[in-house]
Amino acid sequence: MSNLHKIRSSGALLVKEVRKSMAITTGKELITPDGCWDIMVYKHQGSTKVMLVSSPLVSPAEVPHFAGQEMLVITFEPGAFIFAQLPLTVAGMHELSLVGKRSFWLGSSVIEIPNFENADTFADRLRRDGFLINDTVVENALVGKSDEQQSRTRQRHFRRVMGMSLVYFRQIERANAAADRLRRGSPILQVAHDLGYSDQFHMANSLRRILGQTPSALRRATKPL
Repeated sequence: MSNLHKIRSSGALLVKEVRKSMAITTGKELITPDGCWDIMVYKHQGSTKVMLVSSPLVSPAEVPHFAGQEMLVITFEPGAFIFAQLPLTVAGMHELSLVGKRSFWLGSSVIEIPNFENADTFADRLRRDGFLINDTVVENALVGKSDEQQSRTRQRHFRRVMGMSLVYFRQIERANAAADRLRRGSPILQVAHDLGYSDQFHMANSLRRILGQTPSALRRATKPL
């Protein structure tokens, strides 16, 4: 195991979860699609880096980490995004300029760098100041309103905001639900049946494509505390 993780839910609106980790060894961590934007804070050897991760992943990616590196990840709800004038960089990752050791620039505002304990307050400020916004078209599509799913204009809007179709987003949701159950020890055949896969091979192909892992590997994995 190369990382120690701690994950908690959030009481802040538009925040899905807050996670912190510390790398025990140098290596790579597999980051998998969840259809969400993130703010990430890296700390290593006295230096700090704040990253905004936009354009949700559509396939798994490996991210390097270094022994002793600490990372905080604030994951927003699907359809929630950060509105600020930012230059686009590779893979939708934006490194935000620091102001001293405790703050960073977001647009023309100076924002205090969050930590695991105050992440909810941080997100509430972003929402109050108009940086954290929820897209209502995406929200309506995700709760299953039929008119949102049938309108081609709204389908295009969903793809533009989320970087993927609603159909593919549902596949990501199902793959993550399957992975969660497999990590908890549920039988592969039972998970495939319960989540509507045609058979275990269909599920295996989906998990490899979306999460980069097989059902057997996920069952052997330990779920972070």
